[in-house]
Amino acid sequence: MKRILDFLKRVPRYIYVLLIIAAALLVLALIPYVIRVTLEDSLIDQQAAETWSDEGKGVSQISVFYPNGQTNDDFGIRSLQYDISQEMIKASLLEQGEDEKDLFVTCSSSQGIVSIARDDGKQQIKANAIGTNGDFFRFHPVRLLSGEIYSPSLLVPDHILIDETLAWQLFGSYEIVGRTVSISGIPHTIDGVFTIPQRGFIEKKAQIPENLCIISLSSLCQLGTIVGEEPGDNGTDAAAIGTAKIYGIRTFEIVMPNPVRNFALNILREKIKPDDSGIVLVENSTRFSEESLLGNLGNLFTAGIQTNPVVFPYWENIARGYTNLFSLLYLLQLLLTVPAWCLILLCALKLWKMRTWTLSSLWQMLMDKKYDLESRMHSTHDKWEHF
Repeated sequence: MKRILDFLKRVPRYIYVLLIIAAALLVLALIPYVIRVTLEDSLIDQQAAETWSDEGKGVSQISVFYPNGQTNDDFGIRSLQYDISQEMIKASLLEQGEDEKDLFVTCSSSQGIVSIARDDGKQQIKANAIGTNGDFFRFHPVRLLSGEIYSPSLLVPDHILIDETLAWQLFGSYEIVGRTVSISGIPHTIDGVFTIPQRGFIEKKAQIPENLCIISLSSLCQLGTIVGEEPGDNGTDAAAIGTAKIYGIRTFEIVMPNPVRNFALNILREKIKPDDSGIVLVENSTRFSEESLLGNLGNLFTAGIQTNPVVFPYWENIARGYTNLFSLLYLLQLLLTVPAWCLILLCALKLWKMRTWTLSSLWQMLMDKKYDLESRMHSTHDKWEHF
């Protein structure tokens, strides 16, 4: 102990100053890290893999966004699901004849506009709509003010959720579960009233639709219109609002096994061929990883330039906004962490040069300590043998 104290007394004061600065930088680096992790946990639309499997281990959440003028349909989605099942059989993840629903879950959706009216016909509003198919609410949980979500297994697609703004405009109340509204003359039962929290700047810029309802995809396609980009948005000549064809799917999402890195993503790339079709493929499960954020830093200043005529749903716009924010927070974290560890390394090298011992002498000291310990143990053992 005395040798240690003597050594510490010989350490120059500037070494202690540098170590204090390094410690302060590491503490400051925790601030952007904690902010980033906290905000990540709040983005529930990106966490379907975590809810499907324990902490998302061994599975991947992937989103497919179709460009303007190109949609998929129910047959195309079923064909894609079949192809995915065959690939999993080849990889021995699924037995022939086994139900693929135990291994992956999917949903399809489109954004559109519907004409919605009260059951008594006194109030009629043009409302934004999300048409859903499959397990949409597993991917996009909604915060309900009253009621419950409709079941994706319902055979009759005449159920609806409406947001608080629409509920208030139509009925002046949130307690309207069980009442009916008419979409283009077809009655739909209100199963619940929901709200979408808008926490800040990114959510506002993501253009979360007001007067929003969630209905079945078949209701949207048959009774409403699917929304494309307005002319001139993002510098493109994208199509305006057009009448939907049956099952005009603009977004497809899946959570599926990912036993090795990029297994799931490569299957989707092979089957969809996004580079040839303008389709945008996103692996949600890894988009906020430090590796992805580091790669995004190189594209940060061109992130707003969109060459593909794809209208992203509001939850994807939110995720893209936060990806840029997280990249900046990670950069700040690196700018604080890297100098801190450089200072620690510099101090360690200086202390190494000041040492008064060698590795051989340190080894000999450890051997001596070991010998002394063994001698005490033998002495204690011999002492107790006399009793």
